[in-house]
Amino acid sequence: MDAHFLQISLVAIITMGVFSVWVANRLKLPSILLLIIAGLLAGPFLNWINVDDILGNLISPLIQLSVAIILFEGGLTLNMSDLKKIGKPVRGLLSIGIVITFALTTLLAQYFLNFGWSLSLLIGSILIVTGPTVIAPMLRLIKPSGKSGSILKWEGIVIDPIGVMIAVLVFEIIIIRNPLEVPFVTLITVFKTLLFGGGIGFLSAWILIKIFRFHLVPHYLENAFTLMVVLISFAAANEFQEEAGLLTVTIMGIMMASQNDVVIDHIVEFKENLQLLLIPTIFIILSSRIPAEAIDSISWNHAYFLIGMIVLVRPISVFFSTLGTKLNWKEKLFLGWMAPRGIVAAAMASIFAIQLETFGFKHSEQLVPTIFLIILGTVTVYGLTAGPLAYVLKIANPNPQGVMILGGSPWIRKFAKILQEQKIDIMIIDTNSENVNQAQNDGLKAKQLNILTENSEEEVDLSSMGRLFAMTPNHEVNSIAAIRFASILGKNKVYQLSSEEKRSYRKKELSSDIRGRILFSSGMTYDFIQKKLNNGAILGYRSITAEDVKMQDSPDRLPQDLVVPLAIVTSGGMLRTFAADNAPKYKEGDILIYLDDSKA
Repeated sequence: MDAHFLQISLVAIITMGVFSVWVANRLKLPSILLLIIAGLLAGPFLNWINVDDILGNLISPLIQLSVAIILFEGGLTLNMSDLKKIGKPVRGLLSIGIVITFALTTLLAQYFLNFGWSLSLLIGSILIVTGPTVIAPMLRLIKPSGKSGSILKWEGIVIDPIGVMIAVLVFEIIIIRNPLEVPFVTLITVFKTLLFGGGIGFLSAWILIKIFRFHLVPHYLENAFTLMVVLISFAAANEFQEEAGLLTVTIMGIMMASQNDVVIDHIVEFKENLQLLLIPTIFIILSSRIPAEAIDSISWNHAYFLIGMIVLVRPISVFFSTLGTKLNWKEKLFLGWMAPRGIVAAAMASIFAIQLETFGFKHSEQLVPTIFLIILGTVTVYGLTAGPLAYVLKIANPNPQGVMILGGSPWIRKFAKILQEQKIDIMIIDTNSENVNQAQNDGLKAKQLNILTENSEEEVDLSSMGRLFAMTPNHEVNSIAAIRFASILGKNKVYQLSSEEKRSYRKKELSSDIRGRILFSSGMTYDFIQKKLNNGAILGYRSITAEDVKMQDSPDRLPQDLVVPLAIVTSGGMLRTFAADNAPKYKEGDILIYLDDSKA
């Protein structure tokens, strides 16, 4: 193939992938839904791209390595301490749930698709997995409260290597000609997967932690070094046992997330960025390879199979998996309506289909389009309905307006009280017991807590919190808190008071990558606000008038040295924060919260 055309094709694949994710984000849709549609359009429908001609034999190893990186990143988001609260339902979903899902899916495939027991068993094993590539984006959008979000995250990541091991085992069994070999193959496969997959994962993570703890690798090289070790470990485990590498990288991620010897925040951020490139690219590649004739052969029976997966298999699996747990019926219902399939199922189907064809299995060409139909169907159904369901059940708020305020001095409590009077949920966090007690006496929710201690965020109910205002007089504490909560709330939702007054702001304000957004305006430090209030300034609020709206684009609309706008609460109850990089527009009837120095 011409090198220039190859270059253009690769750029087109990456462009379609990233653009689809961006559009999905703007439309608040599951990104995988648009990725699959884009791949189908570019491949079988319009024949713009032929991935086999572009990548050839590189397709399979590229997919496998990408999945390894994705699962390692998923493992980095898990911490063993979480299992103290959610261990029982997670164990149920990873044991009873897997058995029920495998059995019922196999029966549905045999009944509706009539592929034969061998292929039905393989489909049942492939569809055990859910996957972090689809669960994580949905959870970020839905933000479920309670334990359900953590349970889904653990299930989605840990179930992948287990599901893959079972799928590989089923594949090896169905290609065996002698049934007497089945028990032996089963034992050997499970033993080698646990031994080599688990052993190499533990060893590799331990080595990485020791290397970073003793600073044997320079800081700027740690991300690349980690990626190198992950890929080496994955390939080494697969050399001993097929697909054992997925267990290896998952264990590596969990071990690194659960240790306290080294800081891995920069590694997590690097892997998240890498995943944002890999997932769109891989889904475009996989969906574009589906033959048009295979899509044409999809029938109503496939739709019935999909419906059975959604309304029967998942609810029954969750029901029996969560018996005896402390989950309430709302959490169980939400768990039972959340099982989208993702990239691991797609990758396994693509790999197995090629091998099945060489063995001459009947209907093997239907494996990939069937799995992709389930992926597309489950992502569409759950992506469009899980959020509204969580909202109806009152276990999630898709756009929380609450504010967690770090600091509880008198003027901060006054500001918090004004926000609360406008129906904005408030939580004050302070290490000073007197400030906390006074806030509670004022009718504010407050908690005595050092937000910088390990796992402190787990002690605060963040389900209704959409922003962090770090307002203590300590600039370093504000910055550290902002950095920490940027990964939880989003970087654009964490704010902190300015560290320097306006006259020296351009010279001394902290770099934006080590702080939150500057709250209110540049120069509005804690001491500056406190001095203004001591001199007679007041914190107040009023309704926006029609005249205010006419004047809002005028440079004289608010005398900045006398009246400083702090926030807007819209007539619909939405909070709009003034910041150094943002001055929100307002409408008549909105509430303006301000600092008035005109009478001082």
